[in-house]
Amino acid sequence: MEPKTWSDWAGVGVSLLVGVMTSFVALSIHLKRRQEIATTIAKERFRAYAALWARIPYSPELRKLKKLSALSPQELLQIFDSMTSWYYEEGNGMLLGRETRQVYFHVKSNLICAPADFAPSSAVIDDHLDDEERGRLCIRQLSLLRSAMRADLEIFGRPWGSDFGDEDRAFFRACKVRLSRIERKGWEERLGDRLIPDRRGSWVGRNRHAPA
Repeated sequence: MEPKTWSDWAGVGVSLLVGVMTSFVALSIHLKRRQEIATTIAKERFRAYAALWARIPYSPELRKLKKLSALSPQELLQIFDSMTSWYYEEGNGMLLGRETRQVYFHVKSNLICAPADFAPSSAVIDDHLDDEERGRLCIRQLSLLRSAMRADLEIFGRPWGSDFGDEDRAFFRACKVRLSRIERKGWEERLGDRLIPDRRGSWVGRNRHAPA
């Protein structure tokens, strides 16, 4: 077998270089295409979430300010039907994030389900859940659904008016959703979500209790 000459090695090097460049170009095209798909999905998700957001009643704190009574069973049923239409008839269900989908289905079920099926089960005493208490819990859980949607859009923060409490944590556990996923801290927060300019142009901390 004759030893390889310099030109032979040069040919091998050129072939390897062409192979690497071809692979790099193919990978770049693939990543660019995935980025384009992700951007399109993000735009569609924002539109879909905005439509669902508009169908969710005011937060508990805002309802208290407006002196609104607890939601009646008829109102809960109307919300259930509206959310169902948003999911199926308007084709938005496919855009829900995995964990937000869990929150969505648990909240929607809680609107009309039997007390024995209510989540979390700790809210039900002796298989009884009166209408006023169900309305109170569902309003809060709908606010938690808004928080989950905001997290999907990488807009992090706590619900307006109060931090996540024991009832909220129990609900997220029932949904098998990590609270840390809804309320991210530290470097994962967007700087713009934590700082705003004051009238003098200096940067100050934003109120952490973002409306939800």
